[in-house]
Amino acid sequence: MRRAGVGLLALSSLALLVGYASAWWPSVAPRGVALLFAAATVLQLVAFVLLGARRRDGRLGAGWMAVVVLVALVGGILITTAAQPGSAEGEALLLGLPRRAAFVLYGVGIAPLLLLAGAFARGFAAWSATDADVARLRALRPPSDA
Repeated sequence: MRRAGVGLLALSSLALLVGYASAWWPSVAPRGVALLFAAATVLQLVAFVLLGARRRDGRLGAGWMAVVVLVALVGGILITTAAQPGSAEGEALLLGLPRRAAFVLYGVGIAPLLLLAGAFARGFAAWSATDADVARLRALRPPSDA
């Protein structure tokens, strides 16, 4: 799984580099670059989650959460970039915000945050330090001169 995370990180970083470099290409459509930036940013976040979710034995601890966050982020960002901008007047509000702002705030910001918080709470006992881990750390500490 480490290889997939590193590969995804490299691919998304390359896509971001292409997106930044496209600023000097006048023939590139800005909407296509916006979608490239959105997809590359989400993939980079998922790559970091994949790399950080590995357990000591090399298996993926919360890999399912990376997939759920990926779907939530990609869905929220694609809906936001695909939605047509409305006029300031007369646009229907979604939970008190204009549609596009609501997708960004609730779909891209709050939903993945709640998903990750739930995953952390669910797996806290398995991911936190055990008594054996604490004993190994204490054994590594140099003796004090006190």
